Amino acid sequence: MVKGLSCSLFMVLVLALASEVVGQDGTSCAPLAPTRMSAGLVSLVAFQVPAEGLLTGANVVNLMPIASSVGQAKRVAPGKAFLLSLLLPGLGERTCGASTRGWALTATEATLWASMVAFRLYGHWRTQDYRAYAASKAGVSPEGKSHRYFVDIGNYASIDSYNAAMLRERNLAKVYQDTETYFWRWPSEVERIRYAHLRVSADNAYQRSLMIVGAILANHLASAIDALIRQNLTNPIPANAIGNAMLIVDPNDNRRGPFELPDEFNYHTAYQTNFLSQTSDAVTRSRLCGSCNNVFNPLLSWDASRNQYWPNRGTPQATTAAPPYYPIETTFSEWLASDYATPQGVYAPQFAGAKADGIVRACQDCHLTRSSGFAADPAFNPLERDCRTTGCLPTHDLLGANTWLPQLLLNADWRLNALSDRAYLEQNRLATQSFLSKAATLRVELLEEGNNKLARVTLINESGHKLPTGYPEGRRMWLNLRAYDQEGNLVQEFGAYNPTTGEVANDTKIYEVLQGITPELAGLLGIEAGHSFHFLLNNTVIKDNRIPPRGFTNARFDQDGLRPVGATYQDGQYWDTTDFIVPTATERLVVTLYYQTASSEYLEFLRRNGGLDGEALHQLASETPNTPQVVQIAIFPDFRYYFPLIFR
Repeated sequence: MVKGLSCSLFMVLVLALASEVVGQDGTSCAPLAPTRMSAGLVSLVAFQVPAEGLLTGANVVNLMPIASSVGQAKRVAPGKAFLLSLLLPGLGERTCGASTRGWALTATEATLWASMVAFRLYGHWRTQDYRAYAASKAGVSPEGKSHRYFVDIGNYASIDSYNAAMLRERNLAKVYQDTETYFWRWPSEVERIRYAHLRVSADNAYQRSLMIVGAILANHLASAIDALIRQNLTNPIPANAIGNAMLIVDPNDNRRGPFELPDEFNYHTAYQTNFLSQTSDAVTRSRLCGSCNNVFNPLLSWDASRNQYWPNRGTPQATTAAPPYYPIETTFSEWLASDYATPQGVYAPQFAGAKADGIVRACQDCHLTRSSGFAADPAFNPLERDCRTTGCLPTHDLLGANTWLPQLLLNADWRLNALSDRAYLEQNRLATQSFLSKAATLRVELLEEGNNKLARVTLINESGHKLPTGYPEGRRMWLNLRAYDQEGNLVQEFGAYNPTTGEVANDTKIYEVLQGITPELAGLLGIEAGHSFHFLLNNTVIKDNRIPPRGFTNARFDQDGLRPVGATYQDGQYWDTTDFIVPTATERLVVTLYYQTASSEYLEFLRRNGGLDGEALHQLASETPNTPQVVQIAIFPDFRYYFPLIFR
């Protein structure tokens, strides 16, 4: 019913069945930088987690994914991984089986060294420039002069004006006694200011090179600690998977986040997870979300001899959330195969918030609304995020599509009620409704074909994943079309919803994924084959006509959990068109796109199989109905009004 709840319950069940602790291997990541970070920090082992300040508190888990080859990590001698990564960042990770993360840390090391050398060279060249400029314009003899001298000549027009100023300040120690050796005189303020800019740029380059040296040292330490934690895990870490909430817990209260904090912040450890700023790599940032938005069933493996997923008898490999394990939910993988997961991203200003360019890429760009403002209490002296020069402030609204849960939490009969948070929950419900309306664009036109009239409805997916997405626990979208004659009489309706039974008429297009149980597995288990809501028993997809996102190709989506079933989409297609034959008297059309979090069929399944909680939820649904939410409305003809309206 609720994605986060489903993910948590799933992992509790898996851990109980498998009795194995699993971890995640972050890949393509930026290193821990030696700067302080903002509030809203997370305790993560992967030192580059782009958490966007998502969680706060000690010992919060590392939500970085595994991304290497399928398999188990190797056990190494105590302390070996630590020393190897201390010597060369990433080397220890690779000995622990986290090869992709290891290479990422090594690549970061190389990048930092290259940056340090580049700044040193640039500083050297600018130093030569400002010395030569001072010699040609101010008559300076650069040889044997200290850095202080070159600062002084940029602040005063001549040695005479400088010495006079020092005498007025009674600072005799700084007076240049040998005026011939230390002579300078600028012909005008223009030359002096030009020189000062050259000298400052050289100094800045040297300062940046020193900062990078600090980052290099921090990268060595960060990698060594990371490798030490991995090597000390009781069980090997599976590889090449993102999902199933596989986490590595940092044993220390090391909090990390994307923003810089002032040096005087000393309330708890605070490390910046990206050396320069929030990382621009969408895949790196979104792996955090993929931890819970990809869910695989570790109890079912692909059996080539049976040509289907089959119980794997709880082998050790069953704890890895990677193919060939049965995919239950693939929201992250859907996004990863879309245009949103590219460096170019997608222009979607409706999701971009205050982000000036309107481009969205990572999950956080849409679901953590970009705004401007301060990230922390004024007592912490936070930097203002203006979404232009200092980056955006991610709002922790975590909006999705579930408007029913905030209403359930306000039901006094539910033991989990949150009546004290009524104002927030109502605000969240309204914000979710608004967010949901941005996920699709709906169009309708009335056509005449021979003696028939045709209502053509086009639904465009504006989201970064399938529409709808998530676990198929009764989530669905459908088209409701009403046809009216010239007098405004309803002449036909498609996709009518019965609020009493919770059923949708089967004369319309319903976008959903239906999973089920094959006859072979059903025979083994002694249950009925076909469509099923059994979380851990489903081993096949019966229907998946959900609309793919921008960037869809059949080749990219040709994998279990992603490919359409019972529907056909062409490469590049992120919309669906449905034709309805309507009466010839039709003159006006109203099409409504509805979304429902959980179908009545699913709630009935929980009532029969979910124990006391299933019974309780069914009762709550009768008191607080799971009313379908309006996503979009399209009307034909398209009435447009322009103000002022003038009537005669």
